[in-house]
Amino acid sequence: MTQQNNIPDVTASASPAAAIPPTLAFGPRDIAILLIVAVATIIFFVVRSGGNSKWSPPTSSTLKSPTATSATSPTAKPPPPKKQKKSIIAKLTSTSTEDLGTPRHLFVFYGSQTGTAEDLANRFAKELKAMFSLSVTVCDLEEYDFSEILMLPASVVGSVLVGFFLATYGEGEPTDNAAEFYEWLLKGRGKGDDLADDVEDDDEEEREGAKNLNYFMFGLGNKTYEHFNAIAKRADKRFKALGSVRQGPLGSGDDDGSMEDDFLNWKPKAIEAITEYFNFDASSTQAKPSRDASHVAQFKLTEVGDAPVTAIFGGELSSGKPRSWTKEDSYVEKKATSFAYDAKNPFYAPIVKSSYLYNATYDNFKFPDVPTAGLPASDTERKVAVTLDSRSIQIERQCMHLEFSLEGSGLKYETGDHVGVYAANDTRDVLALAAALRIPEDRLDTLIDLSPVNTNEEVSRPFPTPCTIRAALTYYLDLRTPMKQYQLEILARFATNEGDREKLFDFAEKRELFVQAVESQQLTLCEVLQLFPSIQIPVAVVLGEILTRPGVRYYSISSSSAKQPKIVSATAVIVRYAIAQPTLSNRIVIKEGLATSFLQRLHELRIRYAVEHASAKSAVLATHVPVSLRTSSFRLPRNVSLPVVMVGPGTGVAPFRAFLWERVEALERSGAEVGPTWLFFGCRHPDQDFMYKDEFEEIKRRAGDDDDKVKIVTAFSRVPGQPKVYVQQTMAEHMDAIWRMLETQKGHFYVCGDAKSMAKDVNAMLVKIAQKVGGQSEEEATRWVKNLKTTGRYQEDTWS
Repeated sequence: MTQQNNIPDVTASASPAAAIPPTLAFGPRDIAILLIVAVATIIFFVVRSGGNSKWSPPTSSTLKSPTATSATSPTAKPPPPKKQKKSIIAKLTSTSTEDLGTPRHLFVFYGSQTGTAEDLANRFAKELKAMFSLSVTVCDLEEYDFSEILMLPASVVGSVLVGFFLATYGEGEPTDNAAEFYEWLLKGRGKGDDLADDVEDDDEEEREGAKNLNYFMFGLGNKTYEHFNAIAKRADKRFKALGSVRQGPLGSGDDDGSMEDDFLNWKPKAIEAITEYFNFDASSTQAKPSRDASHVAQFKLTEVGDAPVTAIFGGELSSGKPRSWTKEDSYVEKKATSFAYDAKNPFYAPIVKSSYLYNATYDNFKFPDVPTAGLPASDTERKVAVTLDSRSIQIERQCMHLEFSLEGSGLKYETGDHVGVYAANDTRDVLALAAALRIPEDRLDTLIDLSPVNTNEEVSRPFPTPCTIRAALTYYLDLRTPMKQYQLEILARFATNEGDREKLFDFAEKRELFVQAVESQQLTLCEVLQLFPSIQIPVAVVLGEILTRPGVRYYSISSSSAKQPKIVSATAVIVRYAIAQPTLSNRIVIKEGLATSFLQRLHELRIRYAVEHASAKSAVLATHVPVSLRTSSFRLPRNVSLPVVMVGPGTGVAPFRAFLWERVEALERSGAEVGPTWLFFGCRHPDQDFMYKDEFEEIKRRAGDDDDKVKIVTAFSRVPGQPKVYVQQTMAEHMDAIWRMLETQKGHFYVCGDAKSMAKDVNAMLVKIAQKVGGQSEEEATRWVKNLKTTGRYQEDTWS
């Protein structure tokens, strides 16, 4: 991790000069420092002016950071280390020949939570670089001094373009790495409604600099959420209000439909606008390589000889150097420098408790048109039972409760926050892909380095090195993500069989064919290699250009920080299902969620096996869960006497388990007057998947078995001989009480779970309650519900 240099306080020096009056205490060194500071100040204001078309900022050869050395107080604590931001202006200066207008430069920033925005930013930048004579830099918003985009001089117009790929997270919130940028750009405004009103107190110099900013924008979101693509929309409106100019249309990717289709539809329009902005001759741009062209590799793989253990990455996630642990009473990380655990340096948390929550419940799949040879084998470990005669597959449904210890991490959370889990691949998947790539198993432990082929280009490495191939495939790359068209094009160039080559190129170039044969059947890299064995692709291309980093998986925390401040719990349904792949192989395969299958393996390892490990690091990587915390706005009211109404079917109950314990803690610890606390919970069957049933009974008992304090209303949708009942229907049975708690007593309303159907149905039911009980018209009722949301009394924590 790069850190800023801290200049010691020169007044702390215990020298005779300390007794001299301040007006006489300057020595040659002090004068030199003051001169340097003065020069830096003058240059800073020149930079901010942006008026000189020939302006060029200082380079490292003309201005160096001032340093000072003196004794500091032995009792004084150094200030906490800060992350040093990279400079856009310094990057331009390092590549410019005469002024900032040469050569043409493109900066592509991304705000990404799960890795999709980062992936699209890199893909788009790579394509533009191949098409044009263009210097391209892909930037993590968290790592750059983004304020410099409003400090660019007039000379950059037509020569420097800034792009943004911005994802919207949750209910109209920025991603973690874009939060600081968003607060700076919107000046703390622009939340809730998608209207980012003009901010009157803008700095004049920023407004002047903003006029020199040309940009393009692509947003990533999900239409099932109310504030669809809110971050990109707000940022775009804000830039335009400042006087900046957008090139091309505002891109809008919808993850509920097809993010890839939306990106591919936007891309040619954006490229056309970029071509015109840079005044490129469209006829002279690099044409798309023909099918006969060879692939130009970005990375080269070299084997590393002996390396110190402390210099090797074993699979740990780190933004800096390799990490290490020591075994004491528990595994403790050895930190060479002080750093806080975050999304890029997650805390490796031990699982202190884990259990299954479901009881004998199954999903059944039938494939009558698939030959028995195409059916998978039964798998007791994965709870998969296959019946050949009926061509049916039964898979056990299961949900886990897991508790991670934060002891020693310094991490703190509040009830309602989210915990991020960074999953590792299954060993079986690693070995299967290695076999498909023709990598002998003993070579998986070869220590490698992956470096850019062109050392003059700034290309970010996909994972830290040196590490082994096994570590890269296990911890740093996602082996289960279905293939995309651009990846199939690369594979096609390495197919030695002409038929395989042409078919792969067809998939890469014909969207409808690709969707039918590849995307809808969720073909992974390993499956494509098995279906097209003539592909002979170098490992460096696979590691550096085909496979992508696994995204973090967030879960609503199901523990109460008041009850368990050092424990974070998650409630996760194991994703496992059967899918047909009729087009290329006419077989059935079992698909699994990367994160939930990872958590299940650790659970089984914890309760069933005792494994010896070669080192403390290998033990931690094999048994601990890398986690980070994400602050949420999903919060109980500070006034505990206010009523709370919660709707959470299935795993949507997770944060409400935490809310219930939080209210009980307030009741028992302080004797506070806790308002009515109602939970509407739904599942399939009371004896199969009614999770936390015993806990809810204990909570009611500790609240005095008083429905006025705690009430659990249940809905069951799969009880034989009974009609299907869902949570919104049980809400209809308690209309009067809900209206009283929300309108008369000014309570708070919460929903967690499926955004696509359930959350919309619950919203509609609230409108209906306002009409029937409150006597409002449909328009008035809709406005009433919206007002609950805008005032923070109706909160959602939903997913699609």
